[in-house]
Amino acid sequence: MIHNNPTLNKTQKMKFLKCKLCVKVEAEKLIKHLPVSAENYDPCLDIINYNRLLFISYIDTFLN
Repeated sequence: MIHNNPTLNKTQKMKFLKCKLCVKVEAEKLIKHLPVSAENYDPCLDIINYNRLLFISYIDTFLN
């Protein structure tokens, strides 16, 4: 919802991602070291997505 919103710039999107209400505690811990800036939005999103995919992979392995 935030990522695909064309009215928000990357700095605004990063602020939403760093908001504790917008990401889970685990994800917040992974991105808390990144200052809010347009340059850090894509790396922040990559960290969150990578860890989400890693978690899904672990769950799939466990269930299979």
